[in-house]
Amino acid sequence: MVTNHKVRVSPSPPDEQDSNRLPSDVVVRLEDDDVRWGWLRFRPEILQSLLTPRWFLVFVSLFSIAQGMAINSFVSIAIPTLEKQFSFSSTQTGVIVSSNDVMGLLLVCFVSFRGDYGHKTKWLGYGALVTSIGCIMFALPNFLIERGDIAKKNEESFGLCGSNTTQHSYRNEEGCSADGTVGTSMYLMIFILSQLLSGAGTTPLHTLGTSYIDENVDPKYTSVYIGVFYATIMLGPGLGSIIGGNLLNFIYVDIKLPPNVYLKSKDPAWIGAWWLGPLACGGLLFVVGIILLGFPKQLANATRLRQQAIERGLIKKGENVSGNMKDILPVTKSLLTNGAFMYQNMALTVSALVGGGLGPFLFKIIRTRYGASPSIIGLSIALILIPGAGGGIALGSFLVKKFGAKDSCKSAAKMTFYLQLVGIWTAVIFLIPGCEYSNFAGIDKSYKNSNAINIKDSCNSNCNCSLSTYNPICGPDGLNYFSPCFAGCTKVTNLSYTRCSCLSSPSTVLKPGLCEQNCKNLIYFLVGAVILTIFSFSNAIPSKIVTLRSVPDNQRAYALGLQFVFLRSLGSLPGPIVFGRIIDTTCTMWQEKCGNDGNCRNYDHVTLSWILMGTAMPTYALSCVGYFLSWHYSKKQEKLQSNDVDLKNVEEKDGKEEAVQETRIKE
Repeated sequence: MVTNHKVRVSPSPPDEQDSNRLPSDVVVRLEDDDVRWGWLRFRPEILQSLLTPRWFLVFVSLFSIAQGMAINSFVSIAIPTLEKQFSFSSTQTGVIVSSNDVMGLLLVCFVSFRGDYGHKTKWLGYGALVTSIGCIMFALPNFLIERGDIAKKNEESFGLCGSNTTQHSYRNEEGCSADGTVGTSMYLMIFILSQLLSGAGTTPLHTLGTSYIDENVDPKYTSVYIGVFYATIMLGPGLGSIIGGNLLNFIYVDIKLPPNVYLKSKDPAWIGAWWLGPLACGGLLFVVGIILLGFPKQLANATRLRQQAIERGLIKKGENVSGNMKDILPVTKSLLTNGAFMYQNMALTVSALVGGGLGPFLFKIIRTRYGASPSIIGLSIALILIPGAGGGIALGSFLVKKFGAKDSCKSAAKMTFYLQLVGIWTAVIFLIPGCEYSNFAGIDKSYKNSNAINIKDSCNSNCNCSLSTYNPICGPDGLNYFSPCFAGCTKVTNLSYTRCSCLSSPSTVLKPGLCEQNCKNLIYFLVGAVILTIFSFSNAIPSKIVTLRSVPDNQRAYALGLQFVFLRSLGSLPGPIVFGRIIDTTCTMWQEKCGNDGNCRNYDHVTLSWILMGTAMPTYALSCVGYFLSWHYSKKQEKLQSNDVDLKNVEEKDGKEEAVQETRIKE
């Protein structure tokens, strides 16, 4: 406790000394090493100016931004690239994304409960260091995977009917093992392990970070500080989307292309430098972790501020628990029987199922549905996240202050219900049309000289074509072919394919790449997505206030941890796997790898749109029910607290009257 140590306070000038100033406007110099900023014996006086809530907010926000860029952005934006380079399905990449939540789910109760009675900033610092290791490990498979012969695949004659490049079995394909299985399982395990480490490292951030802010900031300004902190949670993915999109669009995976190879990001063989972002964030997180380890257990004035808040009835008085593990069961029971708290968790969890499930695939959905380049998609996601999430958090913070909900659990719970009630209808944005569907010969339509729909037709039966060689070409009628081989083409000149046996005329010219899809409405989708994001995040501040104000003072960090368990285990953890599987069901064309299905090459856009809307809208409605029930129980809870305060006032008044009477009797 700060009050147990020798403290010197440098007061602000007289004209600044009023009750409305932030606690950080007082520069505190603490003479005990246990409460000075620094590490071990290195605690220079000049660095003690960092002992303010504002500086803590700066560094914990950097932690938030860096992990948001690495985990919530660089990983998600790299999903199509990882599927291409490592032959993963969307279900497998969904497992990679979800594994980030597994370790956090296992550790959050222990971290939040023990950390609430321990040194929160040390938990945060070590968490940043562990996250740093996870980010660096995520980039590792790029340096381990066997590189294909890009120069050979870039030759014009590659994939022609009857060429040597088409006559092979899966046993000599690149990346295949002797038994014909895909040799990328090791890389999948490395990705999963890196995500497990990152999930473990970020666990203190989501629980102890908010709790440390709430303990060291005047309750009048708690919503502002938490609002800034939660804004940075979305700022990280926004910045990461812009940076990651440009890395994928302009930098090749090996930094430089091999000699005599001319690829662009729109070419099917292009793989962007997905690994650079996580590697850079790993270095930044290492520095931030070292800095956070220098902060003390609590800042000056924290005890006084918390006691004043309890006396004013802004937060509940702490119950008699010591932080020992034997207390975890009664504390858990107390929280699980708290109606306002539990129904708030229900609403947040249902919303997290959709947000956590769709978020990682947003890059892929925009690229598939609206045909934008990686750099444009990265900018688009940033335009969704930064104005949307930031605007939603700002809106929620404004409404909390406007209607006095910062001091009332009931008012905050009421606000969450009405905001979600309006936000339900934003799910219709998934029905906004985008690109035309790409029809493939032998998959969606029959070849010209055949009535059957089969990619291996009599017109290419002598070509020995392989589904592992995806090199699409476009016919003059707008019909796509999986590769020149499947079109029966035997000649190529200046990237123009002719003498194709699967076309009606041998002189017909086919061009490389997919046919024009006439993509449209990206702007309208982005506007709708911003509105959806605003309403999704407008509940962040009022919902957090419901959580913090509905539980006892010394159970807030554990309550946040328990809330984290619900959100992860039932929401964001299964979400990517569920939506990855849903996206896979709309796949109409799989690339073959080692005799098995590899990654998807084409999706049914219309079916995908209806599935996304049909999933999002009902879950948002269920979330609205949870917010309503939380509001209902918070009214009961606030009434009981009001009766307790009235009883206390009556007892104090009676005590004073008895004291006065005793004094008169003595006189």
